[in-house]
Amino acid sequence: MSILLVHGGAGTTPTTDRVDDVRSIVSSTFDEYQNQFVPIDVDEKAVNKLESNPNFNAGYGSKVQLDGRIRPEASIMNSELSYGAA
Repeated sequence: MSILLVHGGAGTTPTTDRVDDVRSIVSSTFDEYQNQFVPIDVDEKAVNKLESNPNFNAGYGSKVQLDGRIRPEASIMNSELSYGAA
């Protein structure tokens, strides 16, 4: 069994659009990798989709901080606890 857990970021209220977008991201990502499931590739693809969606505070939708700057960051980890961050 495979599980893809997607966190849509922080926010004051989970809007219907954001919930629907997370469901769509998970569904479409699984569909794309149906026959060639490589966990780290699936995770990366899901994150790319979140970052490309302005409804989430990641990548394209990053929030401006109090000092006026945007500081996006990302990380990924596998089941062997190898990880990387930017």
